[in-house]
Amino acid sequence: LAIEARVQRPAPIEGVKLALLPKKTRGDAVHVHLNLHYGTTESLKGKVDAASFLSSLMLRGTKNLNHQQIQDALDKNFARLSGGASVGSLSYSVRTKRANLPAVLEILRQVLREPTLPESEFAIMKNERLAGLEQGRSDPMRQGINHLQRLLSRYPATDVRYVPTIAEDIQRLKEVTVEDVRSLYRDYLGASHGELTIVGDFEPSEALSVLARTFESWKNPQPYARIERPFQPDLKPTRETILTPDKANASYFAGLTLEMKDSDPDYPALVAGNYILGGGLISSRIADRLRQKGGLSYRAAANFTASPLDPRGNLQITAIYNPVNVAKVVSGVDEEVARILRDGVTAEELKRAKDGYLKQLEVSRTNDDMLASSLAENLFIGRTMQFDADLEAKIKSLTVEEVNAALRKYIHPEQLSVVTAGDFKETK
Repeated sequence: LAIEARVQRPAPIEGVKLALLPKKTRGDAVHVHLNLHYGTTESLKGKVDAASFLSSLMLRGTKNLNHQQIQDALDKNFARLSGGASVGSLSYSVRTKRANLPAVLEILRQVLREPTLPESEFAIMKNERLAGLEQGRSDPMRQGINHLQRLLSRYPATDVRYVPTIAEDIQRLKEVTVEDVRSLYRDYLGASHGELTIVGDFEPSEALSVLARTFESWKNPQPYARIERPFQPDLKPTRETILTPDKANASYFAGLTLEMKDSDPDYPALVAGNYILGGGLISSRIADRLRQKGGLSYRAAANFTASPLDPRGNLQITAIYNPVNVAKVVSGVDEEVARILRDGVTAEELKRAKDGYLKQLEVSRTNDDMLASSLAENLFIGRTMQFDADLEAKIKSLTVEEVNAALRKYIHPEQLSVVTAGDFKETK
């Protein structure tokens, strides 16, 4: 809450909500994070692939600067500017120094308001992505995670939330044109809905002056509504194997979804339970079984997340291993999940989980880039850092009984979908 007390939240500019945290930093560093939102589940049908290019292609040229000139201007200002995109949203992250922030925000203004979306740069990006996807056809990690995502999210192929196969991804990418990207920018993008945060050494009035020129009177031409991703109760669990010949490593992915937001009462207990099962950075049940003791895998971990807005949580277990060990890896995970549900967690494990997880949160708050991103997410959700403080307090007060009850309530081994991918010919 010490951070929350210092956060300034000026009035939105157009529709962009603001959170500013000026403070002294090493090297006068300052971080900016921007999210813009556009379109709806219906209006963006058929535009998913164009959306994936939007933020990156905007960085490749403006009315006054070509790609190289943008890079030179960023280098001159000791700045890094990167973009990210998903259907319905795009984001930009900036790192620079105090004295250079106004100049770098002016570059960002040109990227946002005056992009040329050059066809030559689009062709380069498209070819690079196609090459990456072609490599993914035979990659056990890419194949495994893609297959699990498809099992845990079922939508029609025309829906913007549909997860395509890698082969489908390649075909869809081949069909997208630069005009698709240009029309998406022209017909959808604006500053009616968004969040911008600045964390570090800066003068708020200087930044706000440039941001006003950037966002004022830039309205989304079409309505925006958040793309919802609700819990899907009728997903059927399955166990599948994908063959990827001549690959030295194999992948294991298991997952299930559960009906939960991160504000639900059982969420803190599941966070701690997952940390003990496979979320710990150094030690966990699954890592100890597969890596430290068994020597079966190079990496083994579990990850649990829950949406702040949709009642949808996700537990995912991952391992990388020699293909000859596939049967032992699968049975090892099955046995550890069954054991934690049968025997429960211990008081010592829970103490280590609390200490480890809370330390992770503490460290993340010292990373200004992560803090800027977190403040932007809170603006989108409608939260302050009071939520984070409350979550930490709940985790600190957890009991063994609460963690065991939550694990048994939500984690059902028979609901796990499991995908193994690799060159398994020697195991037959």
